[in-house]
Parts: sequence; C-alpha cells; structure tokens
Amino acid sequence: MKKLNWIERTKQNIEGIVFERKVNEQLKQDNKNDLSLLKQLNSELKPFKVKIELQNYEVSPFSASDVGVVPIILKYADLLERDINKAFILSTLRASGFDAAVPYLIAFYKSLLQKYNSPQDETVLLSVCDTIAKIGSDRYIDEYVELLDLPVTPAMGGIIEMLGKVRSDRIESAVFRLIERENRIPEAWIGKPNETDKYWCSQIALIYIVNRRNTKYYSFIERFISPEKLDWIAFAESKYSKRNYAECYKIYKKIAQKGLNYLKK
Repeated sequence: MKKLNWIERTKQNIEGIVFERKVNEQLKQDNKNDLSLLKQLNSELKPFKVKIELQNYEVSPFSASDVGVVPIILKYADLLERDINKAFILSTLRASGFDAAVPYLIAFYKSLLQKYNSPQDETVLLSVCDTIAKIGSDRYIDEYVELLDLPVTPAMGGIIEMLGKVRSDRIESAVFRLIERENRIPEAWIGKPNETDKYWCSQIALIYIVNRRNTKYYSFIERFISPEKLDWIAFAESKYSKRNYAECYKIYKKIAQKGLNYLKK
C-alpha cells in the first residue's frame, strides 16, 4: 500500500475535519428544526395534559383512553428530520391500545433498514421495535409475517418475544424460519465480541419454538445440543472468534437443553 507523505496526510485530515464539521452543523440545524416542531406538537397535546421531550419513553405518558393522540404523534413523526427524534416521540405510544400506530411503525422500520449500517442505526431500530412490542397488538398478522421475512437486526428480538403471546400458525412458521438465519448487525461489530449478536434473533426464535412445547420440534431442538456441528454458524477470523464461537454455542445449548427437558416431562 502506498504511504502518504505528511502533506497528503494533513490534507486528508483537514478534509475529514471539514466534513465532520459540516455533518455536525447539519445535525444541529436538524435538531433546531425538530425542537421547533416539538413546541408545536406540545401545543397540540395540551388537551391531553401531557408535555413530551425528545427522549426515549420506556412507559407511555398517555393514558389508555388517549387513542386520539395517535394521529397527532404520527403527523409530527413524519415532519421531524432526525430519525432518532422520530423514534423518541413514537416511543410515547408504548402502551396497549395504540394499535393504530403499528402500520406506521412497521413502515418506519422498513425505511430504516434501507440505510442500516452503524450502531446508531441499531439504536433507532431498537427503539422502534420496542414500541411495536409494547403496543403488543395482535391485529396485524400479515404485517408481522412480512416483517419477519425481511432482513432483521437484533432489534427484532423484542417483537419476536411479544409474538410469543399471539397464537398464529403463520407467525410460528415465520419465527421458525429465523432460527437458521443470521440477522444483520452493524459493520463495526464484525470481528468484535458483539458479533455474536448476529445470532440474537435466531436464539430468541429458538426460545419461541421451545416455548411452544410441541413434540414435533423435538428432533430439531435436539440438534442444538451439539451446536458446533451446525455449519451455518460462522464468525469472522479475529482475536475474538474463539470466544464468539464458545459464547454462541453455550447459549444455543442452554436453550435446547431447557426445551428437551420440557418435552420429556
């Protein structure tokens, strides 16, 4: 590889700093615009006696009867410029009863997936999926099946767990198909300890199937007692690869053993 002299390196560093400043300036401007929109949103929320901030809400600040707030939140989510801010205000809907927001949240998930690459992208997706999971609607079987058949990321784990409460053969089949699939992870995680997260959804899906306690899955679950024989599990060569294989195998084996114990009772 050609070595850069100090003039070229300095030039590249300056270009990098200028680019970073432009990005930061744009983010500040986007946030400024979003804060202005937040004021307008809060003005419309006065009848609900709620004032929200651009933050993650683990629990909805609205009451179960405030279903009229859904179109207001969705309107402003469309207007906000930063994806993380959209996810923040959508997180205010994390409660049973806000089912009408689910199609919008699924569409948002799909759009985020198109530009997925960084840990920050995973953070936004995690917020969106958590909101869907906490709404916990059983009205959108077709949409959930389609979602599970898309490339998934670790963020989908919460939705898979939520779907464990939904009795549907189609959902069960879609979840089963996730078990022998890697999910997407940020590129920065490849060759690192958190590369194991590319099997997170697979493991959550296996737990889902184990919890069905259906003997038809016995031989399938039994295969995971010796996960080292499963040739579809693979990690990038790195100083962490041995640790990653061992950690991954340990989790699969633990889930499988629990499942077989269920079925032997």
